[in-house]
Amino acid sequence: MFTTYGETLGCFKKERIEWKLIRLIQKDLQLNSFESGLILSIFFISYALMQPIGGWLTDKYGSQKILILSILEMWIKRIERYGDRI
Repeated sequence: MFTTYGETLGCFKKERIEWKLIRLIQKDLQLNSFESGLILSIFFISYALMQPIGGWLTDKYGSQKILILSILEMWIKRIERYGDRI
């Protein structure tokens, strides 16, 4: 696959922003490098494990149904958690 110059710069800029955000969170929560790395590793491992499951569900039920259910679930959880502050 060929990537354009803009895509390459976009990825570079995105990674720089993400790392700046990680550094801010690390500073705010007073985490050392090991702890922030552990949190990021757990996030990426769980993300990677859910990809095949999401793909299988999308193949079985269709992308529109899964997208609608995902958005509904997100909003239900948000309302459950922050309902009194919305």
